[in-house]
Amino acid sequence: MVVVDNGSNADELDPLRVASSLALISLWWSASRTTLSSQLTALWSLSTLALAWFVALSKIERNDLIHLLQRHLLPLAIRG
Repeated sequence: MVVVDNGSNADELDPLRVASSLALISLWWSASRTTLSSQLTALWSLSTLALAWFVALSKIERNDLIHLLQRHLLPLAIRG
């Protein structure tokens, strides 16, 4: 992966990259000939956005989120 520093803050999304990515989604989607139900499309979209958001977090924010989830969600999962 090549990272280009254009002098802006690394935590900010570059609008040009976001716009180009959104434009390419339509090409990828039509080329795959995939048909999904509206519920599955919404789930796919939300999970993709959540993953992109998680990756965009700084290391400290990511670690804080993981610790928060482990403290609150793990005990609920263990209780069943």
